[in-house]
Amino acid sequence: MIKDFKDWLIEDVGQLSTVKAFLRTPLSDNPTALQKQLASIEAWYGRATTLLADANSYLDNAIAIELLKIKQDDYVSLERKAITDKAVSGERRIRDIVQGYVEAIKQRISLGQSLLRMQYEERFAGKNN
Repeated sequence: MIKDFKDWLIEDVGQLSTVKAFLRTPLSDNPTALQKQLASIEAWYGRATTLLADANSYLDNAIAIELLKIKQDDYVSLERKAITDKAVSGERRIRDIVQGYVEAIKQRISLGQSLLRMQYEERFAGKNN
């Protein structure tokens, strides 16, 4: 059974508070600690992308429902779009927030990998000189 949007928002999207905490924590200069941080945030990437897919689905469904409510003869296309956009603004906002978390996780992973690579190169560059 598909959850109601509000239930999904509380139960599932609420999990992103954990991701928010990870993103607020500075990345470590210690390679071992940094690898642990990356493993933790990478574990959330899959969950965040699932939440994004769910958010897109809720948004698509909300748009479809609103379009069905509007009588086609009463409004021109632009008016229907404006009415629908206003009606689904909550769903769109949540989708955008979840999408932001997915992008932030990707950026954090990329930054962490770059830092690890730099640490590795600095460590072994000193041994080669």
